[in-house]
Amino acid sequence: DSIMIHEFIHILGSTPFYLKYFNFIFTRENAYGVNKSFINSTKAVQIAKKYYNCSSLDGIELESLTNESNSSHWEARILLGDIMNEIIYPEEQVLSEITLALLEDFGYYKVNYYTGGLMRYGKNKGCDFLNTKCVNDELVNPYFENEFFNLNDIEPSCSSGRQSRTYNLIYYYSNISKQFRYYDNEKWGGWEPADFCPVAQEYESESVERYYVGHCNKGDGAYGSEIMHNSSYFRFSSGRIKSITGETYSDHSYCFLSSLTKENTKNVELYSNTLRAVCYEMFCSLRSLTIKIHNDYIVCPREGGKIQVEGYKGYILCPDYNLMCTGTTICNDLFECVEKKSEVKENTFEYDYIIKTTQNRDRADEEDFDCETNYELSEDGESKIGRASCRERV
Repeated sequence: DSIMIHEFIHILGSTPFYLKYFNFIFTRENAYGVNKSFINSTKAVQIAKKYYNCSSLDGIELESLTNESNSSHWEARILLGDIMNEIIYPEEQVLSEITLALLEDFGYYKVNYYTGGLMRYGKNKGCDFLNTKCVNDELVNPYFENEFFNLNDIEPSCSSGRQSRTYNLIYYYSNISKQFRYYDNEKWGGWEPADFCPVAQEYESESVERYYVGHCNKGDGAYGSEIMHNSSYFRFSSGRIKSITGETYSDHSYCFLSSLTKENTKNVELYSNTLRAVCYEMFCSLRSLTIKIHNDYIVCPREGGKIQVEGYKGYILCPDYNLMCTGTTICNDLFECVEKKSEVKENTFEYDYIIKTTQNRDRADEEDFDCETNYELSEDGESKIGRASCRERV
């Protein structure tokens, strides 16, 4: 289904020929000093400015590292997970408002901009996210830790849609160009369409079946046998991690970066010093994002930040409220969004785009929880460290 939608959007006009015919493309250097093509159509740029929170944005970068897809797909470094990337992620492919706006710019179509808020990668990260390299050359650390992996960690991280845990490294048979090299080894790098940045990757098994190595809804059953027996992932796939972090797999579970480790864990200092991808249940209200960790309900600050939890060493990195809770109807993929948001008219195949379902437990009410929160600056004066304790009312 995702491949069909991807190719259909090409047919509707998203091809190099028509993008140039409508004067939607211009060329300039990107963050790496490489000449790249950018989309500058009116509505697409307007939507992108709002999405990235970058008022000076003048164009949306296109991927052009591979000849097969030159100037016809979004640059994955800035729009990872969008359905118009070069390679389609079957588990978490989403249709962004930016792609919809580009179609409307052609002048032939009217679009339904409801996307369920599923496009989360790079959201509200500002102009620096678009105009700088993904990794600091001197410190070999990512500038945006929720989007790019830390090069020094072997632990997998969260996928772009926050539904899965996955990995970032690929071994290439030829040396990677110097400007796209982030590792000492010249053949190690991230995904090529994302400028080799250390972004979330799918795992491809010997049977050429693509999937993420750990889905927060499906749990350990989403691991492939090759991953389960791969020594690089032994800690990641171990049931021990689940027992010491309070991890939960369910329909409400999403991926968070966390070093939380139960205080009574053997070698607790070792485990609590490493950020890893962990699945926790999450609930949205009209004003706050709440994460369930074992039997505790942790209310995150709206702007996100590092939160400590009673009974655990380490912290959990809360996402910004607007990253996860902006959809009026919670859904996990673009097809489910249509089903939840829309209903079919009687005796026709047409959809009315109205909310047809209630939120039930997808969106919690504030009065459901008794909470005490205390947020303060950490020792570095930059990160917000908080202690939050909430209990669900019976």
